[in-house]
Amino acid sequence: MNSRVTQVRLSDRCLEGPVVLSFYRGTWCPFCTLEMQALSESVESLEDLGASLLAISPQSHEASSKTAEDHGLTLDLLSDPGNRVARTFGIVFYLQDEIQSIYKALGLDLSLLNGDSNFDLPVPATFVIDEKRIIRHAFVDPDYTRRRDPSEIVNILRTLPAS
Repeated sequence: MNSRVTQVRLSDRCLEGPVVLSFYRGTWCPFCTLEMQALSESVESLEDLGASLLAISPQSHEASSKTAEDHGLTLDLLSDPGNRVARTFGIVFYLQDEIQSIYKALGLDLSLLNGDSNFDLPVPATFVIDEKRIIRHAFVDPDYTRRRDPSEIVNILRTLPAS
């Protein structure tokens, strides 16, 4: 995991080939961590198909870097401060006060992990975007326990029209 902070542009990545864009709530979420581990194991298969993987959450760069190191992840976990990118995809929701209280009681300090005081999170989502920046597949499910399986992503990439 590269701990250096750099800006990543989706438009630049699309010039190189299809992009798998995966939004996750944060690595404090066990379902998100499992998804990141599965995606990490699939990076080579995605790259063999000419695709790149961008995994993005509102977590701070430092929190994401530590998680990647702790779990041996081989993918870059990108930081989306304030969910700016997630908002452009229309997948942000506000964590209700009652849920915030539960998270705090569990020792989850989202303001510390995300580096801001809002309680907005992205709905877990996966988008497959082609070289022309057309979304060819979208998987968005408000049930945070359901995610797109990496093998399905590989199959979707195989069916993309040639550019």
